[in-house]
Amino acid sequence: MRETIFLRVLDATDKATALQAALADQTTAGPRRFALDPARFADIPMSSFAYWVSDRVRALFTTLPPFASDGRTARVGLQTGDDFRFVRAAWEVPVRGRLDQWFAFAKGGAYSPYYADIHLVVQWANDGQLMRNANHPRTGRMAAVLRNTQFYFRPGLTWTDRTSRALSVRPLRADTVFSHKGSGGFIPDHPLGAMAAMNSSVFDLLLSLLVGAGAGAARSYTAGTLASVPLPLDLADLEPPAHRAWSLKRGLDTAEETSHAFWLPALLQTEDASLAAGLAGWAARGAAVAAELAQLQATIDERCLQLYGLAAEDLASSGAELSADGPAEADEEDEVDETVGTIDAQAQVAELLSWQLGVVFGRFDLRLATGARTAPPEPEPFDPLPAEAPGLLPGGVVPADYPLAGAGAAVLVEDQGHPADLVARVEQVARVLWPETFDALQTEAAAILGVDTLRAWFANARSGFWAGHLRRYSRSSRTAPIYWMLSLPSQRYSVWLYYHRLTPDTLYAVLNDYVKPKLRREERRLVDLRQEGEPTPSRTQLKAREDQERLVDELRAFQDEVARVAPLWRPDLNDGVIINHAPLWRLVPHHKEWRKKLMECWAKLVAGEYDWAHLALHLWPERVIPKCATDRSLALAHGLDEVFWTANADGGASPRAVDPAQIEALIAERSSPAVKAALQSLLEAR
Repeated sequence: MRETIFLRVLDATDKATALQAALADQTTAGPRRFALDPARFADIPMSSFAYWVSDRVRALFTTLPPFASDGRTARVGLQTGDDFRFVRAAWEVPVRGRLDQWFAFAKGGAYSPYYADIHLVVQWANDGQLMRNANHPRTGRMAAVLRNTQFYFRPGLTWTDRTSRALSVRPLRADTVFSHKGSGGFIPDHPLGAMAAMNSSVFDLLLSLLVGAGAGAARSYTAGTLASVPLPLDLADLEPPAHRAWSLKRGLDTAEETSHAFWLPALLQTEDASLAAGLAGWAARGAAVAAELAQLQATIDERCLQLYGLAAEDLASSGAELSADGPAEADEEDEVDETVGTIDAQAQVAELLSWQLGVVFGRFDLRLATGARTAPPEPEPFDPLPAEAPGLLPGGVVPADYPLAGAGAAVLVEDQGHPADLVARVEQVARVLWPETFDALQTEAAAILGVDTLRAWFANARSGFWAGHLRRYSRSSRTAPIYWMLSLPSQRYSVWLYYHRLTPDTLYAVLNDYVKPKLRREERRLVDLRQEGEPTPSRTQLKAREDQERLVDELRAFQDEVARVAPLWRPDLNDGVIINHAPLWRLVPHHKEWRKKLMECWAKLVAGEYDWAHLALHLWPERVIPKCATDRSLALAHGLDEVFWTANADGGASPRAVDPAQIEALIAERSSPAVKAALQSLLEAR
């Protein structure tokens, strides 16, 4: 054996001094000196230049079976080729669509070992028929890359493929499609035990020898790489702590309203007389969970040392540590997994108020807070995701004996004194829950939020409720708020719409039932102000007139814009939030970033980039329908496949010869002079 001396000073602050000390050290092996026969590099796949690990660690690659053995396999999944078209946030699509068109989509995400909610869905109806027929505009070939489709909808494990964080493995639920950014691992025996082993410090060490472990450097945890990492076969002892870790993290997720696990906000899962006490109670619960998770991770790490036949010094000599905490860098999607055990008081109060608003809109079920309805038992880690979280009002249907009058609204207004005033309706929910302490709790909530009144918080789109709602409902490049705030530039009046109750008549209701009556009231108020103090009004009276004139002018412009859009607007939830919201971009002056996104989306709709959308067919049938003759994915999207295409025996399709007169008839059936006039007015508006 011919040994070579290697010196390692990567972790030294002063590398020059450390190198000099290592050179002066004449011992065979020291903290920075390693003696190794270079032939041993061949023990590790790709002959990793891992001179600093012990012989026992290197030997594992030859003595233990790799991950991909004994029926275990790791696979890379779906690449849609057009996420904007085929991927949605889970809360964007109709509940019924979750059963036959949209399916859970594991696409990587934040560092979150043992548990993470799958918050995306992918359009995979009819075995991905739409995606299979969507061609790349330049190559003319299928844009999507459909890999390993035979493994879709199988329970397994998943992780983020490329990230600067450590590997974090969690269950891949049944009825889920996995992606090219969130690979799938399929384990016939003890899958939870495999999850625990893969989240251990030992596995992280072995994996780092193949992918590198530089601080902050991106690592690729591809299916092919993980397939080579040694993984023992007998993992049964790791199943109980892994299941417990999953359950603990899911328990905290029951307070996150965008999660499939949601039940009630944190402050309603504690039984305290004040918000401060509730915040303390939830923080204590989080701290207890964090402590138990750390202990579970330590147990898993110690058991993995035994399974792999290693000692703690094998990890220490390589720079690895037994730890439950992952690195702090953000992953490729810039998502940050909140540290278990921490608490943001303002965020918790905001989530409570968000839940109250959701109750008013008929999204969340008040009966869970009153005790009239109980949440279902905890599912198993690999069970299919529910179409609705347990905290939602089933089907969005308000029963006759519901404890809140008027629940299930589609439209609210921020307009003090109005029967549909948003703030008053939110307070109505609080009065049901806390009739005796309502006033004190409202004052306490405002103080925690740093505002004088809750009304001021709801009215302020930049730093109040709506800004937080926009952040909460933005995940993985999908910005999808479900409560829409349409307001005047001054934010002195706003109309709020609930996405899941939108209909083609919603804007007409806004116009006729809310905006026009509001304008008439304010115009009468302006007349009264102009008469006050005549013929010599005071400065205060003149100022009041000017303020009222600005309000009336803003309301008139708001009314005109709603009237302009109403005839052409036909929402379809399958198009997604931003496409449905895009025609209303002029009614969003209060948030520049969201307004800009809507403007850009509308411009692309006008330019024909999203002709697969139902809204595009509604507004431009003369443009979209002829395209269906050459683009089968458009024909499928708009229910015109049988008109323009003939199925082949091989599963493909050939274009039909269609009479131009038939195409003109199809266009005429879907055209409306009123829609065209409204569209022209909208396009010409400045």
